[in-house]
Amino acid sequence: MTKNEDKNKNHSPLLYIDQPAFHCEKPSMQQVYQTSQTKEREKEAKKSAQKKKPKRNFSMTPLGYLEEEAKQMIIDKAAGKNSPPDEKREEVKESAESKVKLSPTERFKPVKAFKDMNVDERLEYLVPFIGNQAPFYSQFVFQDQTHVRGILKKVEDNELVISSTNGEIVERNKNELVNIFIS
Repeated sequence: MTKNEDKNKNHSPLLYIDQPAFHCEKPSMQQVYQTSQTKEREKEAKKSAQKKKPKRNFSMTPLGYLEEEAKQMIIDKAAGKNSPPDEKREEVKESAESKVKLSPTERFKPVKAFKDMNVDERLEYLVPFIGNQAPFYSQFVFQDQTHVRGILKKVEDNELVISSTNGEIVERNKNELVNIFIS
């Protein structure tokens, strides 16, 4: 052995430090803990909610009711009848109250997928969006294999009015419509 090898053996570390063994903790995300204080807070919140005055319920009727009401008033005036508007308001309130009494599952009915609907159901689906800020651009396919891409503007008895993407107003017969695609 040489002197260098002896020196290396003598200079090896005399103290070895043990490293701790780290344990990975597993998260338990599905457990919920509740203290007695939170139960008391919930009871207090319920009591304070009962003590507060209930908010007024302002029921707004859809515009369709107003249009029907206005048409009926015009017809009544032309016929010389004076029907009190209070009766009609009560009828509207009753219909609005019946809608409020429905359970959430009855109010929020699942809607079919657009591709599963037939042509009439698709038109009924698109009608409420007429005149809204973000209309659906759709592609309308007719029996004569013409395709019109645009926005549905009006649906009458047997007539469709479509504003195409190039600015034209297209009026077509509703019976000629074969399919609608939202694009």
